Amino acid sequence: MYDRFLCFFLIAVVSGPAVLAQRDCTKRIAGQVLSETGAPLPGAEIMVRNLQLGVVADDKGFFVLEKLCDDRYTIEVRYLGYRTLRAEILVNAPKAQILNMEVETKKLEEIVVEEKPQYVEQTQNFSSVNEKQLSELAGKTLGESLKEIPGVNTIQAGPGIFKPVIHGVHSQRILILNHGIRQEGQQWGAEHAPEIDPFIASNVVVIKDASAIKYGTDALGGVIVVNPPPLPQTPGLGGSVVTVFQSNGRSGTISGMLEGGIKKLEGWGWRLQGTAKRAGDFHAADYSLTNTGIKELDFSAAAGFHKDDIGAEIFFSHFQTELGILRGAAIGNLDDLVTAMEREPPQGTTNFSYAIGEPRQEVSHNLVKLNSHWKRKSGEWRLQYGFQANSRKEFDLRIGGLSKTPALDLQLGTHTLELEWEVSDAAGRTFCFGFNGMAQDNRNVPGTQRIPFIPNYTSISGGPFAVAKVEFKRWVADFGVRYDFRNYAVAGRDFKNTLYNADLNFHNVSASAGFAHSLNQHHTIKLNLSSAWRPPHVAELYSLGTHQSAAAIEYGLLLN
Repeated sequence: MYDRFLCFFLIAVVSGPAVLAQRDCTKRIAGQVLSETGAPLPGAEIMVRNLQLGVVADDKGFFVLEKLCDDRYTIEVRYLGYRTLRAEILVNAPKAQILNMEVETKKLEEIVVEEKPQYVEQTQNFSSVNEKQLSELAGKTLGESLKEIPGVNTIQAGPGIFKPVIHGVHSQRILILNHGIRQEGQQWGAEHAPEIDPFIASNVVVIKDASAIKYGTDALGGVIVVNPPPLPQTPGLGGSVVTVFQSNGRSGTISGMLEGGIKKLEGWGWRLQGTAKRAGDFHAADYSLTNTGIKELDFSAAAGFHKDDIGAEIFFSHFQTELGILRGAAIGNLDDLVTAMEREPPQGTTNFSYAIGEPRQEVSHNLVKLNSHWKRKSGEWRLQYGFQANSRKEFDLRIGGLSKTPALDLQLGTHTLELEWEVSDAAGRTFCFGFNGMAQDNRNVPGTQRIPFIPNYTSISGGPFAVAKVEFKRWVADFGVRYDFRNYAVAGRDFKNTLYNADLNFHNVSASAGFAHSLNQHHTIKLNLSSAWRPPHVAELYSLGTHQSAAAIEYGLLLN
């Protein structure tokens, strides 16, 4: 049996090539590839299935497949933008085979690109002023520019002094983030405008709900976020110069910016920016508002590197301004107040001038920021440190040759430290845990020859927080909770010039929950529930004296 099988096998091996050799494999297939409209498709690929054989159509769509046996073949024709064509054709057809291909139509899923400003990761309710709008508002102060946002108003203590008002509150009840650092200055007065140059921002965001509790206390009205443009990450050099002229006050503003990347160091970038402003007395319809001029000089510098998983940056800014207070608003007694309110034009009105005399303010603010981020598989870590040095001098009309001596001379130093860890998953859930800490030291510079308006004090505050954001179908929910502690160590003198000392502690818990339901592409329902608090400011507890330009005498709540 085995011998018979071996015999048949040898016969097949020997006779197989001879049988194949008898087949006629000199046939050819010729054809032309055309579109639905009859246009030739040059470069179409024609492949014979189950054979390692293929050709490319010429510039008129013609092709020839040669050395084929006498058989029926299935060929595939491919061309970019057309459906793959499969057809069975015979060899040696009397004329070229015409192959018409159909255009391939694919419906792409909708892609929505949305700009999400920095520092609003968990927020559902926010409004913003974008870069284009800021360019149209060039030359105006930060507070004046924010009036463009619905729900934001301002209080004004002079032509150049604007403070934002959100939900009817201002000053210490609104938190301002400048380049991610909470702005800390002497802003407890209605005439204390934020010390920020709007030209450094690419957009300004106003968060009007309590979902911003991650930023700490002092945000009962909301949070104003001043965002800079990102640093360049590729080699190159660019810049801009903006000039603004205004007839009222005969003011001129010039702001310039220069930025670039670093060759052979991808991801590294730098930026320099500066602004100068000069204005004289503004005017009403019939007379000049004497002593309302403005001098301002600001500059900033930034450098750093940023990649997808790691980055670090250093930023420095200097803000310097001198503001004149309307001469007719200066009062020394009740009779002066009545005169200031009733007299037209105001007392002391003179012709236009660029001179700035008493009453006036000199304010400077320096900011140094260091921040970094590091993305790991377990989440992203963020670390940020900031130092601010704020100086405020207020000069009043004083007798005895004291007008050139500041009636208020305050130096405020602030250190802030922030640490965050954030993680997201594929289900649309985001969790963020972190800690904010702040240390402040406020000092009255000796030599004013009057009892300080607010006492010397040091402050230590901080607390941990946790924020979560969950998305499911058309619902988005965010939750947040934090604990805060603040300590004041106060030393000052009361209206009898008696020395006092105090050590005060405040602490509480804040929480928020927000829900958003998308009804359709154009309509969304939002609900926010929150419990927030803020500790009192030292100015509210121990202030003593007259607010410049406010015509109000204040006594702190804890002064006897």
